[in-house]
Amino acid sequence: MEDCYNKLQAVYSRFGLDKKPQNIFNCDEIGFQTDAGVQKVLWKRGSRNPNKLVGSVTKATYTVLICCNAVGDFLPMFINYKGLHLYSTWCVDGPENCYNCSPSGWMESLQFFDWFTNCFIPSTSDLQDTKLLILDGHNSHLSLDLIETAAKHNIEIFCLPAHTSHLVQPLDVGVYKSVKASWRKILRDFYQESGYKNIDKIVFPSLMKKLANTPSLSRSNAVGGFDGSGIYPLSLEKMTKESQMAHIVNGEDSAQMPSTSSGDSGENGQLPSTSYNIIRNKISEQTPCPSTPEDIKTSLANSILSVLRTENTKKSTVIKKNRVNRKFAESLTDKDVLKRLREKEEEKQSKKKAKPKATIGKQKKKRKAQESQQPSSSSSESEVIYDDNSDNEPEDFEDLITAENEQVENEIIEEEGENGVIEAKTNNSQRSTHADIQNVKLGNWVVVKYPGKKDIIHYIGKVVQVKDGDIKVNFLRKKGLYFVYPDVEDTESVLLNAVVAIIDEPAINRGMHFFKVPHISGVTKIY
Repeated sequence: MEDCYNKLQAVYSRFGLDKKPQNIFNCDEIGFQTDAGVQKVLWKRGSRNPNKLVGSVTKATYTVLICCNAVGDFLPMFINYKGLHLYSTWCVDGPENCYNCSPSGWMESLQFFDWFTNCFIPSTSDLQDTKLLILDGHNSHLSLDLIETAAKHNIEIFCLPAHTSHLVQPLDVGVYKSVKASWRKILRDFYQESGYKNIDKIVFPSLMKKLANTPSLSRSNAVGGFDGSGIYPLSLEKMTKESQMAHIVNGEDSAQMPSTSSGDSGENGQLPSTSYNIIRNKISEQTPCPSTPEDIKTSLANSILSVLRTENTKKSTVIKKNRVNRKFAESLTDKDVLKRLREKEEEKQSKKKAKPKATIGKQKKKRKAQESQQPSSSSSESEVIYDDNSDNEPEDFEDLITAENEQVENEIIEEEGENGVIEAKTNNSQRSTHADIQNVKLGNWVVVKYPGKKDIIHYIGKVVQVKDGDIKVNFLRKKGLYFVYPDVEDTESVLLNAVVAIIDEPAINRGMHFFKVPHISGVTKIY
């Protein structure tokens, strides 16, 4: 916490934010459940089975992002639904232009970046000088695109230490407790008024609009959250007051408190009166006699924690494993941090582009073992065999072709003849399907194979270029009983080995291509 305080103080002094609370923001996600929770009811004495009706739907959760600044101004709430597509009926009678969806329903990197670019930046554009956005270290908040965009718009992003949001995040400290209470009241009122109608995505925005008008999202709560967490005004004492209580529970400063062994316990496993006297004397030395109700509560809490800590010293001798790599607070838009994130992203991309050489070797052995079990004239020689394990799949088309070339090494000899025609000859009577393609010329219609996750997929296209052993094909797409060119032209260079067959020219009617495709060994479906 001291490290967080020092880094935050450096950011304040660098941008002069200690006098600009309107430029200090905090954002965080919160889940709103459609279950109103357990509620106490008053019922006539002696009545059997007192009950209260609830909605019949199973409990659902909606993710909402809330953001406010240190003077108590709230930005429009950002609602994230669970789904693949966002519909207009889900965005009615609620916050304006602040909606998105994700397959999981949780906030992910794309959704958070959408909120940052389309909600946060426009809403804070009228503020002068640098803005500070404080957030926790969830993975959805940490993306290189987000940080680079923030740097361009003069926005500083500060990430809080891990596992400390309940201590130093203003929304958690001063806002969310009252927001949850207001939400439960809105739920109960809605269920009673609607006859316990379920809350779906169409109804939810209107309830969020009601919540935005409740006192839970007031200036006083937001300002109290920033003040109570020690974020603004910046206060090390307020940032560490809760963590100091945690030291007592964790057993630190144990030398100041009496320790008891198992032999000191009295009857029924209780501590003898002398041990209680020692604890009582220690507490009385450290804590003055309470005079107010608040002092009494504090004294009682300290007494209980002291006894619990003393008891914990004799429970177990097992050493607890702690991770060494703790994540501290940091300014994500700092030059050094930004440089480190860019290097990490480049390293990640380079690993994706690296070819799995060991995987190709496994594929080659797998195919050879399969070929040895089949007759040489079998039509299955034209198929490419894959492992069911996804780890053994080629990463791209070039990997597949490389593996095939190793398999048919010294069997196919490609020569360039007259008029740019590629002739494929074999020096062995055992030939795979792609070796049966004798001549591929400009204007030919061909069937080309591509690797899928678990099978080979085939496409039809027209050869538009023949050069240096490669051909360029303009592909069609299947649409019902005919084929058409896609809206975006799909032209790609492929190796001759990928060509399965040359087929007759189609009958064309208003852009629809009708083919008479003969039976091709190994081809079950054309896309």
